Amino acid sequence: MGGEQVKVLNLKVLKIIPENNLILVKRFDSGGKGCLFKQLRNSMELAVLNTRGKETGRKVVLSDAVFGVEANDHAIYLDVKQYLADQRQGTHKSKQRNEVAGSTRKLKRQKGTGGARCGSIKSPLFVGGGRVFGPVPRDYSFKLNKKLKRLARRSALSYKMKDEASRSWRISLSRLRAPRPS
Repeated sequence: MGGEQVKVLNLKVLKIIPENNLILVKRFDSGGKGCLFKQLRNSMELAVLNTRGKETGRKVVLSDAVFGVEANDHAIYLDVKQYLADQRQGTHKSKQRNEVAGSTRKLKRQKGTGGARCGSIKSPLFVGGGRVFGPVPRDYSFKLNKKLKRLARRSALSYKMKDEASRSWRISLSRLRAPRPS
């Protein structure tokens, strides 16, 4: 869609926005509902900078398909959430009642002592007893769809391009030297 020529039949131009270089069209399928899509013909042209921040005289053309999409905050949130969840170890564990060392004999008889009934020393009510509903090892990772991940990355790059202050991350790699092994 970006800079390629696209041939589609049954098109109706709904709106043309010249300041954004945008054409809004509607395609009609025979017997089906119409579908809306946008076609951007515009690309960003940026100057290449060296490591000192000076222009090198070269220009780079960036596709609007990657750097000019409408940002989706929720997709970025889900992608960051997945990344952070994948970083978690999930090895937390506490001993439950059946895992604590100790006897399972009854501490005192059921009736006649005047106190509450009690069973094993491993009960969570006693010091040194097991933990009720304690943490168990688990995997925190979850799956995200490929298209959603791509949308999140494109949205982040689009945010990066829109922010004037962060445009300094574009530098020429031709002057950078690889570190020598010692």
